[in-house]
Amino acid sequence: METTVNASVRFSRKQAYRQKFYHLVPMTSYTIEVRARRGNFSSKYLSRSFALETAVAASQPATPPSMQDTYEPTMISWPVDVLFVVDRSSTLDVGMAGTKCLLHNLTQYIDVEYRTKARIAMMNLDEPERVAFSFRRYFEKYRYLRAYQILDHEHGVENNVGETLSYVRKTVLTTAVGIGARLNVPKVVVVVLGSTSNDLVSEEAAKLLAEPYRVTVAVGYGRALQKELYEIAGDSSGVVFADSPGNICATWTKVHRVITKKLSDLSKIPIHPATGFSVGFVHENAVEIRWDKPNDLVRTYDLNYRPTRIGPDEPTLTTKVNIATPGRDNMATLVNLETIEYDVQIQGVGINQTSAPVSLSFDMACAGIKVDIIVLVDTSVLTDASFESLRHGFLRPFIHGFLIDWDKSRVGVMFYSDEARYVAPLSTYTKREDLFDRLNHIGYENGARNTGAALHHAYFYGFEFARLDVLKILVAITTGDSDDDVQQISKKIVGDKTVAFHVRVGEHASARENKVIASHPTNNYTINRDTIDDLKLLQFDLLKRVCNEVFGHYKTDSAPLTPPSYVQLHDVRNTSLEIIWEHTNTQLVTSFKIYESTTNRYFEVGSTRRELLLPDLLPGHEYNVSVWTIGHAQDSDKVYASAITDILSPFGVAAKQISPEEMRITWYSPSEAVYQFNVIMLLRDSTHIVEELFTSSTTVYTNAILPSSEYEILVRAEYVDDVLSEPALAYCETELPAPINFRVDSVGETEMSVSWKNLNFKQHEGNDILRYLVSVYDQVHDILVAQEQNNATVSYYSNDIVKCVVPNLTPGRTYRVELTALFRNKESEVRSLELTTKRIHAHIDLGLLIEISPTLRNEEVDQAREFLCSLVGSFEFNNNKNEVRVSAVQLTYIPKQILSWKDSTSLDYIVNKLNGLFPRRGASVFSPETFNRTIMNMFREARTGIPRILVILNTNQHYSNLMPEAEDEYARHGITTIVVQMSSISKSPYALQSMMHRYEVDSFNRLLHLTQHIVTDAIRAEQFPLERIQKERNLTPLALTVYQGNLGKLHKQGVLEWWSPNIWPDYYIIRVFNSKELWNEKITKRRRTQNRFTIPHPLTPDTDYRVEMETFARDGAHAKTWLNFRTTSNDWMKEIYDPFPAPSKSTITKKLQRDAPIENRGSTAKSHKKVRSSKLLAAISKRAQSCLMAGSNVVFAVDSSNSTRATDMNTVKSLIKKLTTSLKIEQIEKAAANKYRQAYRRHMHKLLPQIATYGVGLSVLQFAESPQLVIPMNSRLTRKRINQSVNRMTPTGGRANVGKALDFIRMEVLKINETTRLPTRDIVILIVTGTSADDVAPCADRMKKDGTLLFTIGLNEATREWTKSVASKPPSIFYYHLDMIQSIGKMRGRIRRCICVASQRGKGKIVRGKQTDECTGCISRLTKFRGPPGQKGSRGTPETIGIAGLKGERGPPGLPGPPGPAGPPCYQCQPEQIKEVIPRNAPERRRTTRSPNDDEQIVVVGPRGPKGTRGDAGERGSDGDRGHSGPQGPPGPKGDAAGGNTEEIENVARRICREIIEEKIISGQEQQQQEKVENVEACKGDCPNHEGSKRKKTSP
Repeated sequence: METTVNASVRFSRKQAYRQKFYHLVPMTSYTIEVRARRGNFSSKYLSRSFALETAVAASQPATPPSMQDTYEPTMISWPVDVLFVVDRSSTLDVGMAGTKCLLHNLTQYIDVEYRTKARIAMMNLDEPERVAFSFRRYFEKYRYLRAYQILDHEHGVENNVGETLSYVRKTVLTTAVGIGARLNVPKVVVVVLGSTSNDLVSEEAAKLLAEPYRVTVAVGYGRALQKELYEIAGDSSGVVFADSPGNICATWTKVHRVITKKLSDLSKIPIHPATGFSVGFVHENAVEIRWDKPNDLVRTYDLNYRPTRIGPDEPTLTTKVNIATPGRDNMATLVNLETIEYDVQIQGVGINQTSAPVSLSFDMACAGIKVDIIVLVDTSVLTDASFESLRHGFLRPFIHGFLIDWDKSRVGVMFYSDEARYVAPLSTYTKREDLFDRLNHIGYENGARNTGAALHHAYFYGFEFARLDVLKILVAITTGDSDDDVQQISKKIVGDKTVAFHVRVGEHASARENKVIASHPTNNYTINRDTIDDLKLLQFDLLKRVCNEVFGHYKTDSAPLTPPSYVQLHDVRNTSLEIIWEHTNTQLVTSFKIYESTTNRYFEVGSTRRELLLPDLLPGHEYNVSVWTIGHAQDSDKVYASAITDILSPFGVAAKQISPEEMRITWYSPSEAVYQFNVIMLLRDSTHIVEELFTSSTTVYTNAILPSSEYEILVRAEYVDDVLSEPALAYCETELPAPINFRVDSVGETEMSVSWKNLNFKQHEGNDILRYLVSVYDQVHDILVAQEQNNATVSYYSNDIVKCVVPNLTPGRTYRVELTALFRNKESEVRSLELTTKRIHAHIDLGLLIEISPTLRNEEVDQAREFLCSLVGSFEFNNNKNEVRVSAVQLTYIPKQILSWKDSTSLDYIVNKLNGLFPRRGASVFSPETFNRTIMNMFREARTGIPRILVILNTNQHYSNLMPEAEDEYARHGITTIVVQMSSISKSPYALQSMMHRYEVDSFNRLLHLTQHIVTDAIRAEQFPLERIQKERNLTPLALTVYQGNLGKLHKQGVLEWWSPNIWPDYYIIRVFNSKELWNEKITKRRRTQNRFTIPHPLTPDTDYRVEMETFARDGAHAKTWLNFRTTSNDWMKEIYDPFPAPSKSTITKKLQRDAPIENRGSTAKSHKKVRSSKLLAAISKRAQSCLMAGSNVVFAVDSSNSTRATDMNTVKSLIKKLTTSLKIEQIEKAAANKYRQAYRRHMHKLLPQIATYGVGLSVLQFAESPQLVIPMNSRLTRKRINQSVNRMTPTGGRANVGKALDFIRMEVLKINETTRLPTRDIVILIVTGTSADDVAPCADRMKKDGTLLFTIGLNEATREWTKSVASKPPSIFYYHLDMIQSIGKMRGRIRRCICVASQRGKGKIVRGKQTDECTGCISRLTKFRGPPGQKGSRGTPETIGIAGLKGERGPPGLPGPPGPAGPPCYQCQPEQIKEVIPRNAPERRRTTRSPNDDEQIVVVGPRGPKGTRGDAGERGSDGDRGHSGPQGPPGPKGDAAGGNTEEIENVARRICREIIEEKIISGQEQQQQEKVENVEACKGDCPNHEGSKRKKTSP
């Protein structure tokens, strides 16, 4: 019935619309048609159909979204048959797209395999008796996926769900031929239904669900009815409904979950044990076991079998029966069996369950018995079904239990009712296959039960052709009492020794008849069964009874068997022995029996065995063994043998030291009969017993060991009855403990320091010496490069640390350091470390001249490359132009340049180039002229003032053929030559100071060892440069800088400033480069210490430039320096460039300084200084007219945080500029430079200490969150440059981290951690405007401990407290606080004077380092400014000694003594020194000489000579800056109207000036006196208890 509902709805203009419909009928299909209308125009209809299944959806259990999202389908790999039943009639899934997708996705997660895993079949609901494809159709998964594609919608067909389910139950899921369903596997039926069924579903669905191990899943969509879905699935758990046809595919995960859940439930059903066992012999060594086919979900049957009476050491064998194998699913064949009895266990195994095991046994000896058997069967009341059960359930299995042959067993079959019929005579069918075929073609007859006649017929005719020498057995199967007499014939059967078994089936009223038929005793030969079907279980029992009767017959009526021969007890051990024998006649033998009398045990082995191992014996006991033969005759006689078991000792004894104090002893037990072990440990040398142990385990631990000792271990086994074995021996030598805490203390360029903890252990002898061996191996080539050995006496309870320094290593190489302890000719375990030596920061130009001969072998070429790479790898390379540079040229016909000086910024690049070297020809034709020209061309671009090193590697050509005769030829050009010559004979190295070094070696393997020596030679040339290098350095301009100069309002040009070199140059050449040379000019400057030059070429802003300055001397020497800078749009300046940094202070440098002669050490030899530094520094400061002592470092640290305003910063900048100007730093620098220049002209510069020409170092930094350098620590600073840098300071904001700033000054500016630091006086002026955000005290304490003097200037009230605790002592000198920053100008003079006082050196100096007395710094001031005398104190006790007083004043000079004798003439004086006029009181007049006992003596040169001539006038100083305008003076007197008197005006002016000068002098004296008094009061306040405060005071 169709119902149409019209609804007109007006919508607003939206992107999406929604309309709800109410009062819809459940389980009804609907179609919605939508069209749009506007005015008179309308669109086409858009239709959608849906089915309302509210009841189904509501009845299904709701699945949380989290479960739907988290379900992960798994592969179904069980053996399962899956049947898909689909609906092709639904009009909602046109094209079957959803159904195809559903089947496709489900199949993807089904593991398809024809025999052992899953099979799939498919049916259509409109074809109830036809299978689309069966379980046998496809074997691969992809074929199923292709088969789904042909599935399509069929118009006009109808679903017959009930009829289809009936066909599925009766045919598809059975073992019908052609469909392929399997037994013992679960069946899954998935029904996809989209419409209603035309027949009844409930009845057939219920029948299908009633079948065992069935799973049904109903998938519904569209018009499928809820009721039918429930009937198919059985309950709601098996129903999956798609809300629309388009979502059919999306339901596959739900379907998969349902299938997996139901299969899992089936797999948990218990499995029943197997039943209905029968045994059939395949041949004499194989048996076939059968059982009833299982109905459970069994996958395999496991059969475990082993001999019954052989012994416990016989293994258990296992075989598996896979039920998926057709025809072999209920049977197992066991092969290679002995002719003895076996025990079998059978267990069924399912997916998740296993059945209870079933045990049975069979005797393989029965396979070869000889017997004639007649089976007499009563068929009087049989039916067709009972006859088939008799034929297949009893007769076939019974016959299968015998090997049928003419010389083995024979079986005949007789049926009887009214009369007997011999259907299968035993003499006719002598093959089992023929007998089985006969059974398939015989029938039966009903009638009277004439048992007596049948027995008579069986005796006379059945056994007519029976064999006389075998036993005859009659098996009579009756179904009731006989209708005739059976007494007479039974007597004949018993008298003929025929064994009769009576099987009574059903009810038998006559007990007398059973006694007549069955043999006596009748109870043993009578078997009762209820029905014919029960005979299926009779085969196994009846077979055993027949076998026993046959063997009983053999024991009585046969001759004895032949006994075994040559019985021996072989391989007798402590708990086992092996019995061996021989036997030739094995025709009637089934097995051998063995009896052991001591333990009363029996064993049995098959006829093929000739040996048996008797286990579980006791060591040291005697055992008697008897062996005899059993088989198809009487048992043979017993053969005896005896033996005594061995007493085995433990074996595999091993002793191992597992720790310095513990040893582990292990062994293997020879037998389980051992109940205890005895362990004795003794010293091998003295056989002294150290320890004895008793244990039941095979491992013991002992701590009674000593290091480096050899022990002997004895282990004995103790058995029952106190039987003791021989000892098993083992030897163990305890190891020497390996050193611990092996670590690297320091690594230098050519040496390293390692340390470890000294070994601490006890010894038997206390005089042994412990030694340590440190070996260093090259990690690349694994060769030994150094070895150091330390001796140490063994000390008890000592924690000493042993240190070792290994010298003579190659810089930049990776080494493996191994440490071994040596004691009593034994070595400990090796401890190893890996480390890499530091590369050397050198300032040299290294030229490589390489000759690689083509005659070299490949390994020699590789060694030459490695030598060159190791040489350059010893130096540190970076972009700093002061570092090492490398140039390489290979000698060939035409010298080939490998590396240029510009390529030496990357070590990797250099190494790659050197590794690319290969042999080249042509070096042998080189001439000396070409050789010299090549060298000069190589060093043409070398830097001036930098040592030039030439390394020549000759592998074939000899150096004497190329080198000039004069060894100093290249030294005159500043080149230090190092020759490495490959020769046939090695020679001692040759060295000529820094000029020439030569090494001749005979093997390329030794090249790597030369690297360290060549590096040392190069550093020696840097430390003690050649005369040409020194001259170039003294000719090089110093402190070159460039900045922006103001040459007008519109033009900005660069200005060069530099300090003149120590040698006055003849002229300068200045060049300016951009990408090319822009400008050059040759200029001449007057002899001035400081020079300035304006570059006339205009410079473009934001551009990189390079300025070069080259100086030339009259003798042709020249030097060059350069500076790279960048112009900016604002004021710019390039910092000072030092062209010749100090030589690197590496370990090589220290060694060279230590080993160098005294005259070569220069100012670095502190113990041989010719002058005193303090006097020289004072003289420089005096010449500069400055109170600041030369040799000082002054650092200004300015607070630029939030607490500093712009006006405050301007005031601080003015203070710094005025302080630096008043301290005359620039004048001190000039005086220091002139001092060095004067000493250089006099050839005395080596006698000057380095601090004497240092000048004053100045640095300015500002700090807030982090410090920022304004002026780095430099000397040679001009006042203008200082002012320019200070003017650039601006407040930065943020918090003030004063502690961080002090640490930066200590580590980065002053560089406390540098080993080359000069003995400067470091002064830090800290100017702060607020509190610190971090802790200042620890940083300040570290700085003051290092000897730095710290001034603090607080510019507001917030700085009062913490700055006083931070400043150095006394506070009167180092602490300043201002309430208003505007008053700082009044304190500038006092600050300047205190800075000067802090910089002084001498007796009254302020002590550096940690001060033990707070008044130490002001002792000198107390002695200088004494107050009035105090009262006389009381006399002290004579026993005590008072505190030492201050040193008194220097006394007046004494009278001159008589003149001494004339000294020897000065033969060693140089002519230049004689011409020099040295003042008498000059420090240069004092000389030091060495006496034979190496003590220094001060010797005066001689008496004062005549007054010398007047020296040359000094150079004119630089013009100072214009001073500030002074205040306006008082008005002068009124002049005359006519011009006035000139003389009177001059007199008045003189008088006024004189008064002003006198007032200034008086005020200056008063201010000086006041400051002295304040200083004395400050010292008294700091040291109230000091002795100096109680001394007599004098007026200042």
